[in-house]
Amino acid sequence: MSNLAIQNPYQAGSLNGLDAGSFGAGNAGQEQLMLELLQEILQILNQTYQNQNGSGGGAGAPSVPTPSSGGFSPPAPAPASAGPGGTPPASAPSVGTTSPSGVNGAGGGPSSVDLSGFGSLQLPSGSNGHVDTISGGQLGNYNSQYFQHNGNGSITLTVPPGGGAHTANSNFPRSELSENGTWKMSSGTSTLSGTVSVDKLPPDGDVVFGQIHQQVSSGKPRPPVELHWDKGNIVASVMDSNSPNAGRHNVTIATGVKPGEKFSYDMQMKPNGQLDITAAGHSQSIQLDPSFNNANMYFKSGNYCQDPAGGSAVTLYGLGISHTK
Repeated sequence: MSNLAIQNPYQAGSLNGLDAGSFGAGNAGQEQLMLELLQEILQILNQTYQNQNGSGGGAGAPSVPTPSSGGFSPPAPAPASAGPGGTPPASAPSVGTTSPSGVNGAGGGPSSVDLSGFGSLQLPSGSNGHVDTISGGQLGNYNSQYFQHNGNGSITLTVPPGGGAHTANSNFPRSELSENGTWKMSSGTSTLSGTVSVDKLPPDGDVVFGQIHQQVSSGKPRPPVELHWDKGNIVASVMDSNSPNAGRHNVTIATGVKPGEKFSYDMQMKPNGQLDITAAGHSQSIQLDPSFNNANMYFKSGNYCQDPAGGSAVTLYGLGISHTK
């Protein structure tokens, strides 16, 4: 094609005055002129195609339009070229298609931290059995090495290396929020939802980031449900019954969650004792023992380090509590 000189017998001025509406019945002379010009061009292209691909033109040779009473129809566009091996190229994504957000199991988790449902924050400072506590009304403005408001609206809760003080009924340090008030299963549906990442790990690789705890009038209170990030697995530790010496059993919710990976979760307790847990895009339903029917329960969320050595950090990107009748 580079050596082909296309001769144009028509003067450029002969097309003056043509516009988008010049192909109607009142411009038959101009239409004929245009058709002749197109025919001339296509004949030259056709001849070139034949010279390059052999006589006869073949199925791929361009066709020459002919006049018709309704004007002319341009040649149909050629199909897209096939890719290597004859495979058609992949089509472009349709408008409105979105890519993953980077949140494992995103869609159900809250996008902002709502502290209004929490009445206190327990810290790994103070003394064993008497940890420092921040009241719920102070949480919006409180910042420390244990509880840090970040510029993007998230909150990072830290238990530093070396551990720290622990509560009277535990051997493990924590920077953990406690719900304001208690509820019973029969009161309605109670839900804790969060979007979190477990950023730093203690030596044993185990951090509790969500709990259903309970208040008792005497004895040691034990949490009916603890939600662990344990060596990349999301595991619910569930009490077998509401008795002081009851055992526990584990239910794995999700696996393969990396340190620092953001994921969403929720724990939804129903009046019939069914607990639905979703975490990192996976779900399990657990039936609590009827002995919990009259327990005074409350949610906890944050960083309950499962190693006295400390060194854990959890970031909350979204958090909320809801209760419905």
